[in-house]
Amino acid sequence: MKKNSNKLLGAGTVDRVLFAMLLLLVVWLPFPWGSNRPWAEALLGTLAGFLCLSYLLAQIFTRSPNVFSPRLYLWPLLLWMLWLGWIALQLVPVDFDHLKTFSPAAAQLYASAFPTSHDKMSWSVSVFPGLTYHRWLLSLGYFSLYLVVLGLARDRNRLQTLGNILVISALLQAAYGGIMVLSGIEYGFFEKKTAYLGVATGTFVNRSHLAGY
Repeated sequence: MKKNSNKLLGAGTVDRVLFAMLLLLVVWLPFPWGSNRPWAEALLGTLAGFLCLSYLLAQIFTRSPNVFSPRLYLWPLLLWMLWLGWIALQLVPVDFDHLKTFSPAAAQLYASAFPTSHDKMSWSVSVFPGLTYHRWLLSLGYFSLYLVVLGLARDRNRLQTLGNILVISALLQAAYGGIMVLSGIEYGFFEKKTAYLGVATGTFVNRSHLAGY
């Protein structure tokens, strides 16, 4: 009995540490221009993926007090899978004849860009596969964050804590944006603003992002 109790205590400690890391991530995300930079998006995906993997491993190897049941979120998870699959499908190379069926516009662009070899090669539906792959990775990062929130914010107290953190973070963003405008310093995230001068943006790219937050 004592051994099982110690194991459960250890699992609870891991769970609390992961939840604290989730709160830190939520606070961090608005700061680097609303995570609207390539390096910030990459960091978002890396941290969210690490948290998600850590949580799933904790589910497997410890008696976690917060057990995630996919059956409770079947439809949202299915929609996520469809979304990720839809983006990935656009990266699959197909021969030119099939491409003309799937995406005539893409086929026309490839034909105009490679007039002598377009029918001898395989092409993706996306005409910007690098950018599409980047967006797939970003969506995967958001999906990982979604899973972590579902798994770690499962009770009323944690939901309230998460909500309080978001409110405090939003107040800090509003205060920072107001101070920057009133002082005339006009800095965003360690960088002087070049747009929306005279308007509060916090550490976001523009005022609409701040307002939405």
